[in-house]
Amino acid sequence: MARRLRVEVKMARRLRVEVKMARRLRVEVKMARRLRVEVKMPSRLRVEVKMPSRLRVEVKMPRRLRVEVKMPSRLWVEVKMPSRLRVEVKMARRLRVERDWGLRGERRGEEQRDWGLRGERRGEEQRDWGLRVRGGERSRETGA
Repeated sequence: MARRLRVEVKMARRLRVEVKMARRLRVEVKMARRLRVEVKMPSRLRVEVKMPSRLRVEVKMPRRLRVEVKMPSRLWVEVKMPSRLRVEVKMARRLRVERDWGLRGERRGEEQRDWGLRGERRGEEQRDWGLRVRGGERSRETGA
């Protein structure tokens, strides 16, 4: 059952989605600056996007599981889980960042923040994926 399914999607730069199917489902999306999305599968699906800012997204598990990786680059990872696992990585036009890094208990209405709307559709992949978020300081979310 430890199958290793690898999906390679081509975008402006090299985007590689590795879906490892073992006990825990793990989706690793590698992007420009090593963006890594780990989708673990316990009861509640949790997606951890590892970037300089440690952005964390929690998703629910309906029939069609949709993992939205909210990043300044409008990257979308859709993990559909019927019988076969399918990972689709596409670019959403507007992505909202659910600010839920390990700050303190900051969870008001600021979870829907529109990052990446600065360069709209200029050079999506050319943007600085590294966000200037140094570990999650809330005073400089996008620091551009």
